[in-house]
This record gives sequence, structure tokens and C-alpha cells, in this order.
Amino acid sequence: MQGPHSRMTGALESFAETMVPVSALRPGDSPRVGGEDLEHVRALAALETPLPPIVVHRTTMRVIDGRHRVRAAVLRGDTEIAVRFFDGSDADAFLLSVQLNATQGLSLSPIDRATAAARILESQPHRSDQVIAAVTGLSRRVVASMRKQIGVSATPRERLLEDGRTRPMNALAGRRRAIKLLKENPRASLRTIAGAAGVALGTARDVRERLRTGRDPIPPRLRELARRQERLRSKENDSPRTGSSGENPTMIKSWMVDELAYAGPEHLDPAFVAGFEAKQGYPDPTGDLDVLTGSGLNAESTVVDLGAGTGRFALAAASRFRRVVAVDVSPAMLRYLEERVADAGLANVECVRAGFLSYAHEGPPADAVYTRNALHQLPDFWKALALERIGGILRPGGVLRLHDLIFDFQPGEADQVVETWFAGAAEDPARGYTRDDFAEHLRTEFSTFRWLLEPMLAAAGFEIVQAEFTRSVYGAYTCVKR
Repeated sequence: MQGPHSRMTGALESFAETMVPVSALRPGDSPRVGGEDLEHVRALAALETPLPPIVVHRTTMRVIDGRHRVRAAVLRGDTEIAVRFFDGSDADAFLLSVQLNATQGLSLSPIDRATAAARILESQPHRSDQVIAAVTGLSRRVVASMRKQIGVSATPRERLLEDGRTRPMNALAGRRRAIKLLKENPRASLRTIAGAAGVALGTARDVRERLRTGRDPIPPRLRELARRQERLRSKENDSPRTGSSGENPTMIKSWMVDELAYAGPEHLDPAFVAGFEAKQGYPDPTGDLDVLTGSGLNAESTVVDLGAGTGRFALAAASRFRRVVAVDVSPAMLRYLEERVADAGLANVECVRAGFLSYAHEGPPADAVYTRNALHQLPDFWKALALERIGGILRPGGVLRLHDLIFDFQPGEADQVVETWFAGAAEDPARGYTRDDFAEHLRTEFSTFRWLLEPMLAAAGFEIVQAEFTRSVYGAYTCVKR
């Protein structure tokens, strides 16, 4: 980091160490929810070398970083300990404590990090998501989701950024402020307007030029962004419910399966959604985009992303294709995706709440359909119908790019393949899928065999151009509609 808190830690390194009586120290405001780790204290006490200096808040003598070292010093009979002092507010002292504990020594647990982030959001809502993410070691998207859940997302008009300066919450707010200032003070310098509005000098120049020539001072892209944000606000308390067929508007016929019920309860949980991309391993969509452009798609093409999730593919696709339709059955996923689209100011991404069986395509046939790790939520009968419907979305020669858990082995090989698959599972559920996650998938979801899926593709009118498999459990298909 290069922001104010990195400058804090950098400044600490230049301060001289001072020996301070252990008895003069007071317990600090630690971000560790579970308290001290006695095993770690004993390990430190057993060191034959001097303990590294701790960090102490000068005005209160509270320990900011080094509680385990203090306990270790007491355990081995030391009366003094090396200290570096920090001069700053109590709030900054807590931020520094979180940052130091998150980046050195005994690592903070995910719960510690989340708890610390929640406290900072509540006590210092002016801090930007980027700063809080950098301090706690969480992702910016997780912090943004927490800000919304805690209810402080709209508190300040400005956020304190890493450079120590404030900026408007969004570009639209800053531009509107510049418009007002220029109308009130048409002779003011651009530098004065930019500083007062909290916008870049170039933005102030653009606003003045638009006003001078009689054009709308808010460009079409930002107008669309404003409309999207207004739609989001109006839907804030209008989440579609889940449950029986009468409650789920994505069911278009009474005899059809309720796709929302098959989506898995975790995909309906905003907290899970906020950490979804980290659990997925932040998949890079570049390869899939290259496959589509290599198959003839261009800047005028339309792509439909079925099971779009948090929009990692859809947002990247927006920079290559004219129209991107991002479809997901989960209200929590769709709301998160809509916020990302609005934040990015993307006017060519449409978000639609629907499933494989209920999405109704509007406009000319699509040039491509993309779907990743979503088709397995449907049993095979419904997979076949979903593939038939995908074929109906595409133009002749259109491309289906399909990723999913698909089994490329015979039933008699299941024990060996599954155990090999499980052996590569993640240990941290926040950073990947664990052995328990994989087992739950096998028990409750509907991944199918390759030799069952491929006839379904053929029956739906697709020609398989390429099929690639990883560890006999992950399949990637490129298909063309005949």
C-alpha cells in the first residue's frame, strides 16, 4: 500500500527503539476475537534472541501490536521490552493494529479480519472500501458488501482514499457539484472548481466546455449510470422471494422445475455472494473471450451469460461485444451484479433475473451463449430442455461455450477419480472448495457423465468443436449450433 496507513508503518521503522518497563504497558484494543494464543506465547518465550520491538500508542501506553510478545516477556521474566511509539488518534491506532496484525506475525483469522472491517465501517464510514480492504486483508468487494449490510453505505458524501485526500462517492456526484459551482461562479479558475468539487482538473474542464457550448454537462454514460442507480435504490426492499412455484416469478409453467430451489441456499446468501469470486479462485475470463472472438464474434456481437453469478465474465465481455445479457436466477447474485455494472458505468450490460428454463431472449438471436458451473444445478431431464432452449437463443452458427463439472470416466472408476479430485481440495473454505464442499456437491447436485451430456448436445442441434477435461471432472466445451 502507498496510502496513509502504509506511511504510518513506514514511519514506525524510522523511529528509535526505546526500552520501556513492561509494567507501564496497558492492554491494547486487539483485533483478535479469540484473544491470545498461549502456544504462540510459549514459542516466543523460548526464543534465545531479543524479542522484536512492539508498537505502543504513546498517549495511552496501550499496546497496538505485540501483545503476544509482552506476554512472552513476562513469562521469561523480562522487566523491560523494546518499544516503538505511535503518535496518532485512537481510531488510527486501531487501524494500525489491524494492519500490523494482518501482515506480520501470527496471522489474523478470517473472522478477525471481518470483525475488524465491520468495526472500522461503523466507526469510520468515511474510509474508502479500498483503504479498509488494504488494512484488513479482505477484498474490496467483500468490504463493499459488508458496508451495505451494516447500513453505512450512504453515510458520507465523500470517502477518504489512500492518498489521504477525499473524493466524491461517485463520478456523477462530483460532476454535479462542478456544474453547480460553475453556474454560480462562471469566472472561477478550473483549479478552484476542481478542488471545491473534488474532481479531476480534466473533469472540470469538460464540464465548463459542455456548458459553454450548450451541451448536456452529464455525458450519456453517466446519465445511464444514474438511471441504473435509481433502479437499484427502488428495488432495495423488493427482493423476490423463494419457495413454492407460486412465489417464484422465474417459473413460467406450473409443471416446470423451480430453478431457484435448485440453486443452492448459499447462492441466495449475500455474505456468500460477496466472497464468491475468492472461493472460485478469481477465474480469468480472457481465455473464454479469446475462444469466442476466435469463433467469429466481434464488436457488434451479442453474448448471453447464463448463470452469470457475480459477473466476472459478463463485465469483461462488455469491453469486447456490443451487447451482453447477464442472466441469473438468484436475487442476491443479481443484485450484486447490478451494483457492479452500475459502478462500472456499463450501458451495454443487461441484467435479467431468470434461469435456463425461463430466460426469454429479446431482440435478434444471440451470437454466443456462455455458461460456467451452472448447468449442473439441473437434473438431466431439465439439462436436455435447457440445452434445447439455448439452441433457440442462438443464430445458426452461433457458439455455446460451456464450463462445468462433467465426469469423464466410467462408473467403475468413480472411487479412484473422486479421491484424486478430493486430494486437490482447498483447506480454507474462503479461498476455494474444500473436500466437504466437493462431497456435498456429489450428494446434492447433478453433475453428469460426459457420455450422457454429449448426446444431449447433439439432440439440441449442437456440433462439438472442442472438448477439454481437467482431472476427469472439469469439462470445457466449444459447440456450434448447426
